[in-house]
This record gives sequence, C-alpha cells and structure tokens, in this order.
Amino acid sequence: GYFIDIDNLRFNERLEAFRTARISRIYDMVERLASLNIKIDSQRVFQVAGKGSVGRIHLATVLLEENIVTSVQEAFNLYLGHNKPCCIKKVNIQPEEAIRIIQEAGGVPVLAHPGVSGCDEIIPELVRLGIKGIEAYHPAHPLPIWRHYERLAKKHRLLVTGGSDCHGTARGQIMMGTVRVKMDMVEKMRKMGMVQKRRITTP
Repeated sequence: GYFIDIDNLRFNERLEAFRTARISRIYDMVERLASLNIKIDSQRVFQVAGKGSVGRIHLATVLLEENIVTSVQEAFNLYLGHNKPCCIKKVNIQPEEAIRIIQEAGGVPVLAHPGVSGCDEIIPELVRLGIKGIEAYHPAHPLPIWRHYERLAKKHRLLVTGGSDCHGTARGQIMMGTVRVKMDMVEKMRKMGMVQKRRITTP
C-alpha cells in the first residue's frame, strides 16, 4: 500500500496484531531450534530486528552470529526456509481484507512482485477487489517478466510500479536504489492517494 495515512487507527490496530503474531512466531521457531539442540537467545533476535518488524531474516542473522551457519542463506536452507524443520507459517491476510485496510487508510493497493509470487491467475480477481497497480519492476524480474507485467497492467488499466524489495543488510547486498521508476508514476499514485483520502473523509 502506497501513500497510506500512517496515523489511521484501524490500520495501526491491524499492524499491532501482526507484530504480536510475528513475535510469537519467533519464540516458537526458537523452541524448534532448541529441540534440535541449537540454543538461541530470543531477545538477541529482537535486538537485531530493532524497531522493525521481526522475522526469519533476523533469526537467521543470529544463527550466523553464533557460527551455527556460515551464511544467512544456509540458515534458510537448513532450518528456516519453507518446509524446513524450524519454519512456522506466518499469519496470513486475505487479499480482500488487505486491500480494504489499505483503502480505509487512504492508500493505494498494489500487487507486489507477482513474478515471484506466481499469482497471475488471480490478478483479474484482485482488480475486481480494487488493486490499482502491479509491481513489474523488481530485482527478481528479468526483462521479459517486466514486459509481461507491463502488458498485464495495460490490459487491466493499472499503474506499473517497481521496487527494490530491500530488506536491509542481512542478505548481503543492499538492494535499495537498484530498481528505479519514473516520477510520473509516483505522481499518479500520489494523486490516487489524495482522491482515496477525500473519499474516506467526505461524509
């Protein structure tokens, strides 16, 4: 969601619920590691996350710090990746609810990196639910994928967006700035956000 009112009460209530669930998930994954005789201090994981949203990447970083693995990627390959012994699924939100929460906070809902998610078949339904853009430009999208989603966006009259999907330094390379978009796209989204905010504040 772009141009969200970050002070929106309902939006912050939902964020807090997600944060609480993510904290519980870390404790549960640390317990699973302990069952494999791998001792990790949960509080160190939260320290690594800082003020951000805690997740597997921070647990992987602590495993690296403790010399249990030789890289963050190895932590995912052995323990934390999907279907690995210490991975616990995060709490998911249905697209309809996610779109509604973004819109209620005056934001512009956009489908992130569909080439990574492999969700082309649900794009028409997401359009019906209210998405306003598709993230075509992404580090994991080669040029043919960019073009594919540009065409899909045009077909459904959606904005074409992009992003670096940067998650800080934990994965090695800092991705911020590696993907760029034109300012006119940003301005179009900003105007959409202004329209949405007027819509939700007008009696």
